[in-house]
Amino acid sequence: MIGGIFAINGNRLVKQWLWGFIPFVLILLTPKLGDFFAEYSIDHISALLAMGTMVLMFAKPTRLRLGWVVALSLLSVLVTPKYIGPLFFGGGAYFIYCCRRFQQVTKTLAVALGSAGATLTVTVGIYQLSGCSLWQDLIWSHIFMFRWTLIDPVHARLGQTAFFFLIRHWFIGLLILGGIIGWIFTNFRPARVVGWSGTGILAGVILSLIALGRYQEQYLAPVMVSLVLFVPFLFLLFGRFRWNQLITLILLLATIGISGHQLRLRARWLRRTDHRIHNALTESIRDMGDDVEPGIETLYAMQKLLDLIPAGERVVGRWFFHPIFRFDQTFITYDMGRDVSFQKVINPSNRVYQYFQPEYFARELENNPPGYICLQGLEVNYPPGWLETCIDFLQRHKDMYERLNFGGTPIYLRRDLRKQN
Repeated sequence: MIGGIFAINGNRLVKQWLWGFIPFVLILLTPKLGDFFAEYSIDHISALLAMGTMVLMFAKPTRLRLGWVVALSLLSVLVTPKYIGPLFFGGGAYFIYCCRRFQQVTKTLAVALGSAGATLTVTVGIYQLSGCSLWQDLIWSHIFMFRWTLIDPVHARLGQTAFFFLIRHWFIGLLILGGIIGWIFTNFRPARVVGWSGTGILAGVILSLIALGRYQEQYLAPVMVSLVLFVPFLFLLFGRFRWNQLITLILLLATIGISGHQLRLRARWLRRTDHRIHNALTESIRDMGDDVEPGIETLYAMQKLLDLIPAGERVVGRWFFHPIFRFDQTFITYDMGRDVSFQKVINPSNRVYQYFQPEYFARELENNPPGYICLQGLEVNYPPGWLETCIDFLQRHKDMYERLNFGGTPIYLRRDLRKQN
């Protein structure tokens, strides 16, 4: 569906749907963002709403379109605030252009406020019918996460990630650069809505790159998909020449070539290449430790491990050493270790704060001994002190667990599970 929106964008802007669709395909072919869009994530719902909104921002303004821009932007941000930069500044620019065009600020403002009010009313009603609180969701998934994403990380900020991404995938970088140049030359004399909205979207992207202290793919995706919306404008630079269709053919052939190359690399990695942890910033495996096992063997070992652990058991392990579809003994989905732990932005008086303490984890381990424990990387993904708590638990219960080898990594399986199988 997101790809369809990109195709519509290309067709509406330059009458060439391939120029809208192909850039998104190239994004999906990158290991960093391709893997992300293959995941099950609410971020994709937010992306669908955000992309639809930004495509509307490039369209000729009407009051009805303004209402939809406000409503879809608000829904996208309520799902996850990762697209708030481009949506807020792009929507603000679109609103200002509407005010200038309609010459009726009061009525235009009333449309925007009415749309926002209706959207919030429906959303609150859905939350209440589900027995949930919209306010509590905003506290934890928006305000709390916003404070956390501004913490300086150990490795890099989002801007550095985007830089490395565009260098590594230079063809996408050239398309984006050419698209922005085409957008500048075709939409500012005279000023058009695409010029106003595009300026706002770019301002939101730049602010996100500077402000956010996260380098993971879920924060890079909003930046990249917002930027590739400009790629169709590159076609306008060639539109005055007779050979513009040749440029489209070259773009299509280059995409096919890149697709084949990437698919061969991924197949080789799965069949023969040793499975290593990739650097989250540069996508490189250089200096990332010793080889482990071929990817297909790792998946086979994972399946064998799942066969050993009954569905109701709890486990302790960091992804990718965490067998999927099992309860996590920690009851906490994720943390970032000592340097940028969630604890730093949770008030100690908040009841949630206790769930990040080692004492809480120690009690849960004693009350419900997990069926599987993997210590690899716990200091990175679990709250501070939990690795030491887990080591202490294993030392005090040596007779309860058996040490096994899983993909080159030591794991601890509860002995009674081993006997059952």
